[in-house]
Amino acid sequence: MKSLRMILAIVLAVGMLASLAVGADEAKKMEGGEGAMPPMGPPEEMKACAPMVGDWTFKGEWRMSPDMEWTPMTAEVTFAYELDGAVLRMDLSAEMMGMTMHGIGYTAYNRETKQWQEMWTDNLGGAISLYTGTMTEDGKRIMQGVDVWNGQEVHSRSTSSDMTDTTFKWMMEHSIDGGKTWYTGMQGVYTKK
Repeated sequence: MKSLRMILAIVLAVGMLASLAVGADEAKKMEGGEGAMPPMGPPEEMKACAPMVGDWTFKGEWRMSPDMEWTPMTAEVTFAYELDGAVLRMDLSAEMMGMTMHGIGYTAYNRETKQWQEMWTDNLGGAISLYTGTMTEDGKRIMQGVDVWNGQEVHSRSTSSDMTDTTFKWMMEHSIDGGKTWYTGMQGVYTKK
């Protein structure tokens, strides 16, 4: 009976030491060791979006194809941080083709891929567009993705440039030949109210 108690005590002691060792390994993972948890919370890069937070007016022009005439366009836009600053939300309202367009966009920085990501959807297209891109050394954010219009694959590329606390330029380009040639489909200037 004594030897059975002794064996149980040894098994219990070994189990406790093993759980302490596992706990120490888990603590090392949480501290950034091998197999560590990824960083949590908003990426530092999202702080670059802070000047955009607020209400803006967009004034520009658009066209559906390179052989169409430009049509003037104005929009009311609000940018706001969401999810504790992890994403920037864009709400847009504009008149296009005799209809009121409402659109929502989200911008985030993916710390795993080291790329910016954007999502856009509106009540006219009824689809979700996804774009990825980077910030250039001269401060341009260039985002690219592939959309489908009337069954045709269309490459899209947006460029935000000349960014200040009160204005920035924006341009959307499209390609229907897989990115060999591009035309500008929309362009304009955002001005903070």
